[in-house]
Amino acid sequence: MQFTNLTAHNEPAHDTTPEQIEAPRVKAPLPPQFDQCCHPIGEPRMPGFRYCAAPVAQPGAVRLLHVTEAPRGGVLTYLFNLIEAQVVSSEIELVHVLGPSVNEPVLRQCRSPKLRVDSIRYERRSWRTLLRLGVATLRAVRQVRPDIVHIHSSLAGVIVRICLLPVRRRPKLIYTPHAWSFSPGATRNVWFRGTCERVLALWTHRIICVSEDEMRLALDAGISQARCAVVLTGISSHAAVTTAVLGPEPRRRRRVLFVGRFDYQKGFDIYLEVMRLLGERAEGIVAGSPIVSKPMDIPIPPNVRTLGWCSPDQVLALYREADLLLMPSRFEGLPMVALEAMQAGVPIFASNAGPMREVVEDGVSGRLFPGAPPDQIAAEIASTSDEQLRRFGQAGRDIFQRRFTAERMSRDMLEAYRAVLGESGASNSPVGARWRSMLDSTVRPRATI
Repeated sequence: MQFTNLTAHNEPAHDTTPEQIEAPRVKAPLPPQFDQCCHPIGEPRMPGFRYCAAPVAQPGAVRLLHVTEAPRGGVLTYLFNLIEAQVVSSEIELVHVLGPSVNEPVLRQCRSPKLRVDSIRYERRSWRTLLRLGVATLRAVRQVRPDIVHIHSSLAGVIVRICLLPVRRRPKLIYTPHAWSFSPGATRNVWFRGTCERVLALWTHRIICVSEDEMRLALDAGISQARCAVVLTGISSHAAVTTAVLGPEPRRRRRVLFVGRFDYQKGFDIYLEVMRLLGERAEGIVAGSPIVSKPMDIPIPPNVRTLGWCSPDQVLALYREADLLLMPSRFEGLPMVALEAMQAGVPIFASNAGPMREVVEDGVSGRLFPGAPPDQIAAEIASTSDEQLRRFGQAGRDIFQRRFTAERMSRDMLEAYRAVLGESGASNSPVGARWRSMLDSTVRPRATI
């Protein structure tokens, strides 16, 4: 297990057992040598870094531990925007982030004395990564003494909640799935995954759904509404792109952008088929790569350029070059890419999967396609005028400003934290009757003759 410590004051790492976690809490001091913008005194300011003004934490401020196994992608973008807003809140004393080492360069762009980052070595689709995450979480809980452990993504949700189950006086557990693993469009073990989430919800203090659609799926799966809350995803407004969507000169070919993982969920195969159908009428720009799943064995059409993973600044530059963003996802949580595009004034053409209906207003800020048929999408891209794309982009920017800023997300998340911390520790007690009622509802009835 290799830990990367981004602050010089972390405690030395050693093996941890659930019993050791119950030691009395001692809050580690934060480093004092920072100026008013959270910049280390005496160090040169680094280009590209965001220095966050962090007011002194008020008495009773919260200590947070964020945990995820998700590498790069939307979960990382969500987490970065959330912690960037949290470190400037006087209600937060400390934000500690634990995740894959590939996420570290992005997280390091937010410099604050309130922020600590620990990393585990990441191997794609490996049980060793999950084992490292479980051990590292137990260690971080012992060292950080968080009031709240906020878990992000489904695999981390399973591993972390199971690892912390035997720990008495454990911190409050908050879980954000970022798209349920049993969502429509998922192809394997849907019933089993739904049952696992229903069981694990019994010792979760709050499940944060990133969209109304995600909340609906949780209730349909039998998860208690009392344990769920909706906090819509948001991104930082200061990163807005003000350049016009289209340049002053008309282009011969329309530029169609794809940002994300090359996998079944994101519909990368559908995007490639759309670009093949468009041919010389459009140019495809792709930022991303395979991460979770194996590379798709699909030939890349000659009108598509693949750029690999890009930095946040590079992605913002791509939005300035794009005429539209294509998102043919089969299922989603609430995609960060869509919010970035709306903030940049880029119209979105997407499938109507789940929460996309909450983000894109069909015919107002973009187009939605039931089932994402490639031929219909290609025809719509080819027939939409430049003026209509401009109107879509402006409408999307207006919707973003009303609903999807990081400042609003942080305020709503703090409200959820306050509600959880104000509750009794009922879920730390033996589940007893709750187990029996849950099992009764999940066991399939026998057929009767």
